[in-house]
Amino acid sequence: MRGVVLATAIAWLLLTGPALPQRIISALSDQTISIDSNFTGKKLTIFGNVEPAVGDPSLSNQGPYDIVIVVKGPPATHTVREKTPQLGIWLNSGSEGFANTPSYFYVLASNELGKIASAETLAANQISFESVFGTEANAANGAFDFSGELRRLLSKKGLEGVDEHAVHFLSPTFYSTQLDMPANVPSGLYLVKTFLFANGNLIEDQPVVFNVRTAGIERFLENAAHENPWIYGIASVLLALFTGWLGSVAFKR
Repeated sequence: MRGVVLATAIAWLLLTGPALPQRIISALSDQTISIDSNFTGKKLTIFGNVEPAVGDPSLSNQGPYDIVIVVKGPPATHTVREKTPQLGIWLNSGSEGFANTPSYFYVLASNELGKIASAETLAANQISFESVFGTEANAANGAFDFSGELRRLLSKKGLEGVDEHAVHFLSPTFYSTQLDMPANVPSGLYLVKTFLFANGNLIEDQPVVFNVRTAGIERFLENAAHENPWIYGIASVLLALFTGWLGSVAFKR
């Protein structure tokens, strides 16, 4: 009897109490991306829906909505080197490491980020590049901007970017976008975090993950390089010597 009363009370609170914020349901077209010898990149579809709040069957009093999706690759250490002319030769004169930072960082949005939320809100939720990788305080004074150079290098490789009009609402609540993964995408676990905004306010965020892994002979070589680096190195040298000898025999006049 006590259990029935408790269940009734909970149901009454859900129906008559204040509505909870809207929630988002997000999903991916692929949970695993396999890299083999024929891999030239992958187009990943990210989609989802804004669900009604608990206790509120309609969305008529909410919105319009904005979506921001942040995709982060597995952590890595990036080293950026500054080169300066010395005696007529360009040499390394300084370097800076960015430890435990994403190997891949991409932002997709339904509108311009500055129109979706304030810079403080974006930075607090690590949506901007600067909030994740840091900024160079002395860059404005003529010092070398290591974080800016890192961003340029990652962008050149297709491993960093921002597309402020990539997320499209196919209905008032259903959204979809596509992410182009380059051929040189690092393997590992990726985090896709979707942020739901309305009128400049963050309502909810939803994380999902997917895995990028090598397959076939590439996976075997990668595992060998990590698990038995000395054997892998010796085998690589022997293979190179054998290939060179075989080539000299084949093309011997």
